[in-house]
Amino acid sequence: MTLQFDAAPDELVVFLEEAEEQLQLLDQDILVLEKEGPNADLLQEVFRAAHTLKGSSAAIGHERMASLTHAMESVLDCLRKDQLETSTALIDLLLESLDALRALKEEVVTLEHSGIDPSSLVQSLKRFLQQNTPAAEGVSTRGEAKAAGGDAAPPTDAAPQPAGTVLQEGKAYRISVQVAKDSTFPAARFLQVLIALSDIGAIVESSPTREDIEAEKAGYELDILYSTSEDRRWIEELVAAVPEVVAVEVEEVKPEGSAAAEGETPAAGEPSQNAECGDSLPAAGGDGRADGEANLERRSAATTGGVSGNGTAKTVRINIERLDALMNLIGEQVISCTRLVQLGTRLQARYEGDELAQGIGEASVQIQHITDELQDLIMKARMFPVGSVFNRFPRMIRDLAQRGGKKVQFAMEGEETELDRSVIETISDPLIHLLRNAVDHGIEPPEQRVAAGKPEVGQIRLSACHRESRILLIVEDDGRGIDPKRMRQVAVEKGLLPAESAERLSDQEAIEIIFAPGFSTASRVTDVSGRGVGMDVVKTNIRKLNGQVKVESSPGRGTRITVELPLTLAIMDALLVGLDSSIYAIPLASVVETLRVPVSQIHSVNGGKAIQLRGRILPLLGLGHALGWRGNGRYADSSYVVVVGTEDEQVGTLVDSLIGEQQVVIKALGSFIGNIRGLSGATILGDGRVALILDVQALVRGTHQERAGEAVNA
Repeated sequence: MTLQFDAAPDELVVFLEEAEEQLQLLDQDILVLEKEGPNADLLQEVFRAAHTLKGSSAAIGHERMASLTHAMESVLDCLRKDQLETSTALIDLLLESLDALRALKEEVVTLEHSGIDPSSLVQSLKRFLQQNTPAAEGVSTRGEAKAAGGDAAPPTDAAPQPAGTVLQEGKAYRISVQVAKDSTFPAARFLQVLIALSDIGAIVESSPTREDIEAEKAGYELDILYSTSEDRRWIEELVAAVPEVVAVEVEEVKPEGSAAAEGETPAAGEPSQNAECGDSLPAAGGDGRADGEANLERRSAATTGGVSGNGTAKTVRINIERLDALMNLIGEQVISCTRLVQLGTRLQARYEGDELAQGIGEASVQIQHITDELQDLIMKARMFPVGSVFNRFPRMIRDLAQRGGKKVQFAMEGEETELDRSVIETISDPLIHLLRNAVDHGIEPPEQRVAAGKPEVGQIRLSACHRESRILLIVEDDGRGIDPKRMRQVAVEKGLLPAESAERLSDQEAIEIIFAPGFSTASRVTDVSGRGVGMDVVKTNIRKLNGQVKVESSPGRGTRITVELPLTLAIMDALLVGLDSSIYAIPLASVVETLRVPVSQIHSVNGGKAIQLRGRILPLLGLGHALGWRGNGRYADSSYVVVVGTEDEQVGTLVDSLIGEQQVVIKALGSFIGNIRGLSGATILGDGRVALILDVQALVRGTHQERAGEAVNA
């Protein structure tokens, strides 16, 4: 069934972006509500997110989505007014509704009916209120009727009512609203304002009228005559929460002869006597305006042309394809700029003292500085906080723990750590595998934990931090850990290793068998694990990002898995080395040190070459041999050795010369060269020559496998 919505395609794009933001906020805040219990600020934020989502979905004509959100809003309002207790059943119902909202949101993407009928959830939310609020019979009011009946858009397009009758029901206000001058859809914002206000009062008249707004005959300012029992501060906050609203002025009007003129209105901050769950914002104490401005500033940062309430911060959305194109262009400029600097340096050396050569050299250096600044700015524009990925996981951990009968406390750290968009998009699946394994394999059932002298609630922590030009993602738990003996046994049972080879493995090597394809210790297949896929996929995906995975585990005490990734996949610092007539680029993050070693100190060990370095044996890798190139196999009187790898695994790479450090733009090899172990890409140098980029992890792994004579994919 094909769907249509009352909005232009561009408006739908804006709706989707804002809806995803509100859904994510609801998801994480509801989980915080379950974990920490209710508090006024949290409940206000949750209610505000639901209210905003209801208004925006109603504005595009998605009535089923608006109806369900309104039913959730009614429940959240009762929570906020202390008329409802937080419980697991309530959280389950809210999260189930949230899942349905995500499916309904996707209808805007596909324009196809999802098959979701929210009426049963609406009724469930209604019944929950009736059964759990003190005045159950009082809950079936205007708000509930709207939720059950799906009246998503309040009748604000009705003819204005005579002020003499409407204004006597509460206070009267003149409201002036201004949206950002660079707003793409000011009419849609005004419609959201009208819908939001209609929930807690009556719109007497507006300029422009709703008809003009729907016909997009609106500028950037809206004036409203409004009647409500609510306090001015709450009106300001409600309107300010609408994206791209940059100014709100609310002035009380006291009509002659009305109750307001005679001073009989409720005191400021006093709730309306007719306030009902789901129908109105309470006039609670505190500076609601300040909260509204803070919320507006946070939300405006994610909208097109959004401006904060004080006008100090401006942001604009940009298509990610344009950022990618800019990144490619700046990459080409880096190559050309390097070439220009080299030519300028050569001219100055050849024509020393020549004014023209000196000018060209100075200009090339200045261009290089500007190019570096441009590159830094574009790189920063592509950076996203990893929290955009992390925030998906608390809900997943909760559901997995409940399904497995386990108790888990999940903590996250370093969500503000930034990473390139291209890397962000790829790390989600590996992290999902690691966290699912932590819940399913790591954390024990409560009774087993208590029997082992542990708290019945297991701990899982996900953290992120920077280390130089790399980022570390760490997943750790305090569960049962990995038993090396069990790993050897399963590897033999599954035919991954002969018994003799398994026995020769160190404990650390046995632990790393978890990365072997087809390996699983699960005794039965579930929807979480047991199919022999997962950890090998993790390592494969991380290696594609030029990253690495390290596992530390202690039986009975837990497991710590560290994923190390580059900040970006587009540009990197590299050490250029020469071998025969070719140039290779080694990622600088993988370089431990460089040495010059006399040939007399190179020894044969187990069929390979090695040197003694500070009391330990360092295996040497002949680069040409490792890449499959033919070479003469002879060494000069002394050779350069580049030590690469990690603290635990290192090899020395034999090269003819060290050319120097340089920032390089990474290019894919394509299908012409094919997939060659040890190469991850190529780059173009300033003089036009091509340098191949080495895959250090593949080289280190291949060297150790060759020396051990094992066919183990560690």
